[in-house]
Amino acid sequence: MKKLLLIMIFALLLTGSCYAEMYDEAELRDALPEYAEDLIESGDDAEGGLEGIIDELKSSVSDNLGSALKKAVAIIAVTVICSVLNIFSDDTPDYVSLGGCAAIAVISVSEVNSFINSSADVLNSISVFSKALLPAMCTAGAACGTIGSATAKYAASVLFMDAFVTTAQYIIMPLIYAYLAVHIAAVSINSKSLMSVSKLIKWLGTSLMTLIALAFTAYISFSSVIASGGDAVASKFTKTAISTALPVVGSIISDAASTVVAGAEALRNTLGVFGMLAVLAICIAPFAVMAINYLTYKVAAALIQVFRADKLSTLTDGIAGAIGMLLGLIGCCAVILFISIGISIKAVGG
Repeated sequence: MKKLLLIMIFALLLTGSCYAEMYDEAELRDALPEYAEDLIESGDDAEGGLEGIIDELKSSVSDNLGSALKKAVAIIAVTVICSVLNIFSDDTPDYVSLGGCAAIAVISVSEVNSFINSSADVLNSISVFSKALLPAMCTAGAACGTIGSATAKYAASVLFMDAFVTTAQYIIMPLIYAYLAVHIAAVSINSKSLMSVSKLIKWLGTSLMTLIALAFTAYISFSSVIASGGDAVASKFTKTAISTALPVVGSIISDAASTVVAGAEALRNTLGVFGMLAVLAICIAPFAVMAINYLTYKVAAALIQVFRADKLSTLTDGIAGAIGMLLGLIGCCAVILFISIGISIKAVGG
């Protein structure tokens, strides 16, 4: 009789309305650029979205391979012309090489400038999308009972994402411009001091990207381990306390809480998969275009060596290096968000 009365009292006390706010998928989609949103919507599920991204990769490669090859052929043609002129003008080889450097710079600089602008757009798009995705991932993680780790992951992700985007816009991209200008000048006038300066600028840019990515990985790994351990202990303690304090309904409440947590984990995983596909959709086309041009410039620099035009080969290889820095910039930004999503998806044992 006492147990029945206790059940009735707790049933009345625990009966009430429960409100929960679902994450707004439309808001997440609105945070994506139009081309990325179209790729995500091309499939009804994750597999379909991935197929759409792969198709976009193939399309980007096929559409831009021809123009990239034309630029490589144009650079090689400039080298051939300079080699021929050097044969018939032994007295002015430096002027011929200077003209060749100017011609390659004209062919390449505008293209690299467009790549820098494209990279800035990609970074801005990733930053805007992360501001919509990461709070939703944090909320879903907290609903899974991982309040400490979800908060730590969210804080670290937002901090390093903002730091990386700000550093990229105000430091690394100007360094790429400076590197390209100094490298062209160094090769054109054959200045060893300027060449050393260009190498230093490139080292600074790549080191900044690497340092931020490594610092983020180390910080979020250690903070997640510490916070996750606390969450696991708190989760076990709470379940045990409820079951002990409420012998009859405690197990029911504990099981119900586990069901809610399972639903929150499913939501968190869905958000994570969507986020990863979205990041791929944002990056895939610009990354593919720059990767193709990077490879063609590298191949052109190697082929120029056949004509023993070391100066033109060094210039072309340096332009490829600038494009490579842009690839690293996009890659680091995407990796930071990928790691944030992956660690947020990982469930806390307990």
